[in-house]
This record gives sequence, C-alpha cells and structure tokens, in this order.
Amino acid sequence: MFKIQGPVLAATAFDHFSGNVLRQADALARYHRVKLHVCHVLSEIYAVRPLFPYMHLEDALEVADLEATVRKELLKLIRDKTGRTASRVSVEIEHGTVHSGILRVAEDIGAGMGVIGGKKDAASLPGLGGKAERVTRHAHCPVFLVRPTRRGKVLAATD
Repeated sequence: MFKIQGPVLAATAFDHFSGNVLRQADALARYHRVKLHVCHVLSEIYAVRPLFPYMHLEDALEVADLEATVRKELLKLIRDKTGRTASRVSVEIEHGTVHSGILRVAEDIGAGMGVIGGKKDAASLPGLGGKAERVTRHAHCPVFLVRPTRRGKVLAATD
C-alpha cells in the first residue's frame, strides 16, 4: 500500500476549489498521520520606484499587512473546512508566481504529497489548469489533483 512519507501540502487560492482541496488534504494527512501544511501564494506587488526610493518602506508595510490578513482568512477557511485549529496546521505564505511558490514550499517542507485544485483549460492537459499542470510536472512528490465533479450518483467497484 502507498504510504506518504512526509507532510501533506494543500495549495489554496481562495477559489471554489479551496474547500475541496483542504478537505482532501486533511483526510490524507489524518489517514497517514502526517502534518498538514497549507500554502497560499501572493503575486509580487513590489513597485519599482527609482525616483521615490523612500516609498519602498510603505510597500513593505503593505505587504506585511496583506500577509497578516491572508493568514487570518486562511486559518478561518481551514477551521471551517477541516475543523483544525491554528496549532494543528502550518500556514505558508509565499510570493511570486503560483507554481514556483507551491514548488518552493513543497521542497522546503519535504512534502510527501501535494494537493491542488485543477480545472479544464484549453491551453493545458484535460483536467489541469496551467498552474496545476506546472506543479504536477515539476514536483518531487506525488500530486493529488482535486477536480470539480458533477452532482449525482457515484459508481464504486469492489471485488
């Protein structure tokens, strides 16, 4: 049987996939008795201000406020979807492109499994969005892709 050797990393984007991603990642982490890490990547918002270098301090303070707000909202979402409190989950806030931020966190924590939401995108593989495809292709751990499903009956085969 497949055994996850490191922590589970859930990548969220505060979109309609995030709840399912968190529930699946939580279930995997509990089943394999490993730690759950939740990652959110913020786009780089630093402005280049060669004529006004003193404004870099303002930018840094805004980023710190943004990170604190994102962390607070992410912990609230985690609690709502999984029942975990802040002490039972690690929240990782990264900056940069989404796929590179997720891959960087996965490497830093030694992730045993990544969980990410996917969608159909004409420019990528069926069932994968561009970001999910890049993460899946370049991750050094298995990646569990959470996709939207239609409501209705589920067929399960057993022997």
